Amino acid sequence: MLILTGAVFAPWISPTNPYDLASFSLIDGLLPPVWEDCGAPRFLLGTDDQGRDMLSSILYGARLSMLIAAMAMAVALVLGVGLGLAAGNFDGRFDAIVMRIADVQLALPAILTALLIDGILRGILPRELHDDLRIAVITLAISLSLWVNFARTARTARDAARRDRLARAMLALVGLMPEAADRYPHQFSGGQRQRIAVARALLSRSGLLLCDEPTSALDVSIQAQILNLLKDMQARFGLTTLFISHNLAVVRQMSDDIAVLKDGKLVETGPSEAFFAGPRAAYSRDLLDQTPTVRFDAPASCYGLADSQQTWGQARAAKTGRFQGWCRCPVRSESVKRTQSITARRLISGPS
Repeated sequence: MLILTGAVFAPWISPTNPYDLASFSLIDGLLPPVWEDCGAPRFLLGTDDQGRDMLSSILYGARLSMLIAAMAMAVALVLGVGLGLAAGNFDGRFDAIVMRIADVQLALPAILTALLIDGILRGILPRELHDDLRIAVITLAISLSLWVNFARTARTARDAARRDRLARAMLALVGLMPEAADRYPHQFSGGQRQRIAVARALLSRSGLLLCDEPTSALDVSIQAQILNLLKDMQARFGLTTLFISHNLAVVRQMSDDIAVLKDGKLVETGPSEAFFAGPRAAYSRDLLDQTPTVRFDAPASCYGLADSQQTWGQARAAKTGRFQGWCRCPVRSESVKRTQSITARRLISGPS
């Protein structure tokens, strides 16, 4: 703080002006400080070999150093913040070029970069012009070695704000409130977590979406929502989806082409409809045969019911008084709605 104050008020508190040739003499050269023998009272810290007062040289030198530092920081701030904000706003080639230049410059010490720039300017500018512009040259050399730090900071801040807006917009796109970005993972349900996983995958802006058992831990209604979401995102962004699942019903809904693997080896490939109409490989046929299905005309004994002569629907109606599967159907017609109260007696008796 003392040096800073002395630098600011150097023209008023310095005994002499070290840049004024008339203010010093060679006769006064190399005088010791005032507290040593042969020290002169008017040279508190002694003199150099040219007879300049050391205290005045320190104060004026600090003043010049602080002036160059302030100017260099101002130029570096303007240049770095400008380039950083531009790189944060404009993705792609411009951002890549600016950041690669910054990476290369960060690998070099700042003092080495400043000396290199000063050396280049010395070679370009005439000597007289360089001497006249020495302060500006030094300021430019230092500022060009410091702009990288400001650029990276500004780019990171701008990029973070842009990414936050993009993340909230993507959350809204997959059916979640933007405020979900401020919540903790344990505050989401399984379906919401799957939606977040889809949003994170879409943020990578890749043309390929890899889905490895995305519905395995979800109930049926949530599975349908996630599958519809994936189909919507696939159509909206033109994605190629690699869907991995053991649920052939889900695979049939999501896939245009199917590949069957057994022990890590490819068994069969082909269009989805052709595969389900008639698989060629024996392993593929076994997979289809083992896929669970509900047949309403199958004997009740197939589902662990006592009377093997009743169908599943008849046994269920005999127990509950109505066919519950129709009641839960979301696309049931008005005629089906009117028959929801059908009695168990009519079902048990079978068709006439």
